[in-house]
Amino acid sequence: MLKDNNAVKKLTKESFDSVDKDKSGSISLKELENAMKAVAAGSRSPPPNAKDIETLMAGLDKNKDGKLSLAEFETLVRQMIGMMAAAEEDSYQRKQKAEELNKSKSKDAPRAEAAPPPKKAK
Repeated sequence: MLKDNNAVKKLTKESFDSVDKDKSGSISLKELENAMKAVAAGSRSPPPNAKDIETLMAGLDKNKDGKLSLAEFETLVRQMIGMMAAAEEDSYQRKQKAEELNKSKSKDAPRAEAAPPPKKAK
């Protein structure tokens, strides 16, 4: 998805509009905090603390006006897409390795011999 610039821009705008609760055209520290807590809850991760949010804001707020513009927010969206893609790739790789291991185990496992037929009673 990162390679599809139009898709990223569309996702960024939709996400931005959703996070910008007061419709000011920028994202405040509180709006960012609420959004990051919602993302954490949705992914069953621990919520970020205030210091984490402040650090995130400081790193994204390139013009240091204390809020995020759409362009600044796009950096966060791209980072999150990248992290999700990496996690998905890691999960896929683990699944492939597990399948390969299971195949090799079943190939190497001793085969049970067929039981002899029951003896007939005379």
